[in-house]
Amino acid sequence: MRTIVLKVGSTVALTADMETNNGTLDEHGEPDTNFISASTVVHISP
Repeated sequence: MRTIVLKVGSTVALTADMETNNGTLDEHGEPDTNFISASTVVHISP
């Protein structure tokens, strides 16, 4: 976890990506994975 101090009036865009193995195999015998992405925009106001 990371803490960042921002000035009032700042706008920040955050994006997080994650690829997970869902416990099964695909048609080639390789681990089957799911890709998840989430994002948000935050405005720091008084």
